[in-house]
Amino acid sequence: MRKILLFFLMIPILIFSMNYYNFVDSRNVAMGNCGVALNESPQSLVFNPAAMHCEDSFVYSGEKSLLFGIDNFGEIVSSLKIKNGNSYYGLSYYQLTYSSFLKDSMMDIGMDYPLFKVFHLGIGIKAFLTRASTIDNAISGGTVEGKGYSVDLGSFLNLGILKIGFVWKNPISEIFWTTNLSTTDTFTENLPMDFRIGAVLKPLQGQTLSMDLYGTDRGYLTGLNFGYEYYLLNFFAIRFGYSNLNIKDSEDYLMGTEEQNLLYAKGYLTFGVGIDTNNITIDYSYTQIPILGNTNRITFSIRF
Repeated sequence: MRKILLFFLMIPILIFSMNYYNFVDSRNVAMGNCGVALNESPQSLVFNPAAMHCEDSFVYSGEKSLLFGIDNFGEIVSSLKIKNGNSYYGLSYYQLTYSSFLKDSMMDIGMDYPLFKVFHLGIGIKAFLTRASTIDNAISGGTVEGKGYSVDLGSFLNLGILKIGFVWKNPISEIFWTTNLSTTDTFTENLPMDFRIGAVLKPLQGQTLSMDLYGTDRGYLTGLNFGYEYYLLNFFAIRFGYSNLNIKDSEDYLMGTEEQNLLYAKGYLTFGVGIDTNNITIDYSYTQIPILGNTNRITFSIRF
């Protein structure tokens, strides 16, 4: 009963967070955007639904991003993770607002089930709403609204000092596009399938090494990320990372200008710190993402 009451008390916080959006939390960002095998993250549902298990029975996390020099841009994410019996359940809502009328939002729910003690399987189901301008520029010159869904399938192997995760994103997906000029001018498409494998190694007490490798079925985007974390005095963490995208065809993967796409291919460094107490964690990360520039993220988490 206590878990159920806490769950519904957090629902207003999720709804309040609908003005902003984010993909991952500050710890993951600081560790080079790794997360497929980092099951300690409160927002691990976003990376791998099979990595939601943790020692705590209830975890809540909320995040705010501070992006300097960009007007009308904001992002935040709110997530819940609950343990019920042997299974784990997660709920995330996040939204990106990058102008007064262009927005992306997504609701993600998932389940993590231990098939064996050291091996977990997971499923995540996403529903999203987006307003885009790049697609519509090729169609009518206005905005295009998209509504859709997708499914993620994940697995997680815990061998003690070594953890290995694998996730298959969007094996089932569909998005329905409608232009702002006519409700009859519609079309549908599938999201690119994304295959990700990650590994986490804990060689010494208080140290974590992470790596993620991923690519899409369309072949134009692959990535290799690295991260490192070291805890001082068991409560203060220092984190570094490197994130790289190998964009083979910048015309197919629109992420700003061609020059910015090439910057992504060169990769960029990440940095962050964290304070971890028995029930409360505060994490901070800093990156220089080519399109967004100086990006600061702050994540607050509470566990029961």
